[in-house]
Amino acid sequence: MAIGKKLAALLAASALMISAAAPVMAADTANAPLTLEYKDIEQQVLQNNLQVKNNEATIQNIKFNRVTETTQDTTSEMNNMIQTALYSMDSIINNSEASPDVVAVAGSTKLTLSMIGSMYGSMAGAQTTQYNNYSQQLNLTKLQLEQANYQLVNATQSIFATYYQLLYNVSQLEASKSSLEESLKAAKVQLSLGLTTKLNVAETEKNITELKNNIDDLKNQVTAMKGELNKMLGRSADAELTLGKLPSPDLDYVKKINVEDDAKEAVKNSYTIRYKEKELEYLKAHGSGDFRVDNNDRKMKKNEIDSETESVKTSLKKQYNTIVKQQNTLSVEQQKLKAEQTKLTQTQKKYDLGRASGLELKSQKNAVATQQAVVDSATATLFWNIESYKAIVGGLPASN
Repeated sequence: MAIGKKLAALLAASALMISAAAPVMAADTANAPLTLEYKDIEQQVLQNNLQVKNNEATIQNIKFNRVTETTQDTTSEMNNMIQTALYSMDSIINNSEASPDVVAVAGSTKLTLSMIGSMYGSMAGAQTTQYNNYSQQLNLTKLQLEQANYQLVNATQSIFATYYQLLYNVSQLEASKSSLEESLKAAKVQLSLGLTTKLNVAETEKNITELKNNIDDLKNQVTAMKGELNKMLGRSADAELTLGKLPSPDLDYVKKINVEDDAKEAVKNSYTIRYKEKELEYLKAHGSGDFRVDNNDRKMKKNEIDSETESVKTSLKKQYNTIVKQQNTLSVEQQKLKAEQTKLTQTQKKYDLGRASGLELKSQKNAVATQQAVVDSATATLFWNIESYKAIVGGLPASN
């Protein structure tokens, strides 16, 4: 029992969450200007994330049996840190002007971060006292921390995608603002001719002001995303960071998807199932001495494994259906874009012949820009849907 309490305290103290204050590192190197490519995120997080480093230190301390009596339980402090880290995602989710695609990816990121927090809380506050053998506990803890590390990678990748979703949302709103500004110019001319009212002009001006405020809010959230990415990489939130392009959706991968085969792989790789299987092994090897109790414990653990197996299969199927649905959505939005581009070509010809006004031409250009932003956002969502499917196959729990 004493060993279990000491281990739990050690895990709690070493679990400094991703939203903690600026990292204590050599500023000359760690905070140097960085261009981050999506393909490099995994390596960067596993090498530089402070929580990952603490996880490595935790494993080493367990190996060394170096658990001190003065270690303090900081579970409540960690919970506060998690809430701070989730604030940026909540800001996006609660923004009425954020597109559904942005909200969806932000929601996925929030859930991933919440799962990480729950995992550390579980390790800190509910470490099993049933297995206080260090070799057994080491195997279980290593598996939990490996999962935590890759969930941190997944969360960072999700924030990267969210950053671009926000940029596309800003582009969409700026195109809408441009259209409103053109409408305002026309309304003022109409007002001077007595063809409209001051109230209509004032209403348009109010809409433009509100749109500007929403754009500024989204731009602030874009900056916040960079800060979150920096912290995930073990850097100061305000360190200079440039993001590479968001990759295109891996459509070749989608064409080759076999859900049944992938489900088998996902079950095999599932961290949750692997952890429960180890628990079952230990239950079989270390009974309480009461056959009836031990038999029931093993049956319950086997039921947990079976239940989680079905959950993994269901999650993967659901994620595949999400991919298919998003592909259809993207196809529709692309068709709308082609239609707007065709209208623009026609409007340009009419303008050249003097049969369309400059206002009509600008309005159609803005319509194309708006729809292009919608297509870009839908494309980014499809990209992340596919990445989420890959993550489940790789063993991580579903984040939607």
